Amino acid sequence: MGCDDIVTRPEIHRFAEAMQVTLDKHQEEKGDSWKKMSFLELKKILHQQITKNIHTAKQGENIKGFVDVANLCMMLWYRQVCVGLEFEEVKPNSSQP
Repeated sequence: MGCDDIVTRPEIHRFAEAMQVTLDKHQEEKGDSWKKMSFLELKKILHQQITKNIHTAKQGENIKGFVDVANLCMMLWYRQVCVGLEFEEVKPNSSQP
């Protein structure tokens, strides 16, 4: 079964649209800078976003935080699955111990 054969559920389509809106909003400022970040850098940011959003999430609030987490998951997934980059293949942009 190829990608063209998949029928996307409406809830997935709507969530993907929200993800795209967030990515588009940051396109001019950040572009695809995440593609130059190491897997470990992205994972660290994901952890920070999850921690932040778990503590601040209330029903009906902070919906953007969930979309941010999803976008980071997509970035990590894309780096591993679609590009096939290994953990250390891209050097980190920031100094990490």
